[in-house]
Amino acid sequence: MYRNKKAAALILAVLLIFGLSFSSAASELIPDEDIREDKANYKTAEAVYAEFTDEKEINGIEVMSNVTEFVYTDDPVYFVAQLVKGGDIVKAGDPVFEIKTQIDPSSIYEKERQLQRMEEDFESGRKSREDAIADMEEKISETAEGRSREKLEITCEKQKVQLEQYIYQQEKSISGLRETLEELYRKQETNYITAPADGEVSDVHYYSEGSRILPGQTLLRVKGAANPIIRMQDMSSIQSSYLRYGCEVTITADRLKIGTLKGKVVFSPDAAPLGKTVRTLIEVDPGEMKEEELIQKLTSAGGFRQGLNSVTVHGVRARQQNALTIPRDAVLGAMNNYYVQILDDSNAIHIRKIGIVGMTQKSCWILEGVSEHDKVILE
Repeated sequence: MYRNKKAAALILAVLLIFGLSFSSAASELIPDEDIREDKANYKTAEAVYAEFTDEKEINGIEVMSNVTEFVYTDDPVYFVAQLVKGGDIVKAGDPVFEIKTQIDPSSIYEKERQLQRMEEDFESGRKSREDAIADMEEKISETAEGRSREKLEITCEKQKVQLEQYIYQQEKSISGLRETLEELYRKQETNYITAPADGEVSDVHYYSEGSRILPGQTLLRVKGAANPIIRMQDMSSIQSSYLRYGCEVTITADRLKIGTLKGKVVFSPDAAPLGKTVRTLIEVDPGEMKEEELIQKLTSAGGFRQGLNSVTVHGVRARQQNALTIPRDAVLGAMNNYYVQILDDSNAIHIRKIGIVGMTQKSCWILEGVSEHDKVILE
């Protein structure tokens, strides 16, 4: 038996060394004269149509905060009144502070006068240029064919180009000034600062009436309505190893006694912008457990940073019904050059190159090279 296995392995090695080209078609085999009958009692498995499941497990390393901190970034304003307090539930866009702007009305008036002058000058400048073109065209019509007429026509074309450039530049300047005025109007009419996100107000900065709210100051914090987020430990840069965006997962942590929770991938490296390095983010459904209790358990005993709480996330990356599958142990080769040894009814061994759609530690989903009920030799 040992000699027969050794002979079969030697045949395979010789074929690979000499670069024998294998067909991906299931019907094309190694020539029969190169295959000898083998009476060895090989362990085999049958290629069958079954469900192919690509599963993945990764560990959590951090519980991320779902609190939004609102830092003021606009022009300074004056505080009038606080409209919310800690514990209030707000929606994004709800008023949280009443304010007064410090825009000088004279500055708006000056901008309005400037816009009016620009528009008047524009109309006057365009009309004078259009009149000059009309006069030139009249001169051209009164001039006989010849060198003088050609010079007038060239001058007229230049005037038309200059008119187009003048219109473009003036309209651009006027449009910019109008946008500046609209922004001043908006600030003058804005009497409120609004909530940045949905959730519960957890902290509000105190101001006395008349105080200035300056850029860079933290106004309030809002605890988001989203469930807790776990950042995962992606160990590989190969996208095929990631849990994909939208994948439903289960979360377990034996030491934390949280049972089995459900979650969903809300961000994944396979959905990241080109050149950006990100980690997988899992939104955890607390189930019947209170959210505060779950977060406390997830962050207890030093949290993930100390490696004391091993939180495992299990997800199915892909699932295919009625896929032709064989055990992973039957597959030889690497780097997209995969082969199997098929044992036929006469105990002859045939070597076939196979096309693989998916592969896990346990099974392979085969596209070509193997037919249903083929017996593959297990290593």
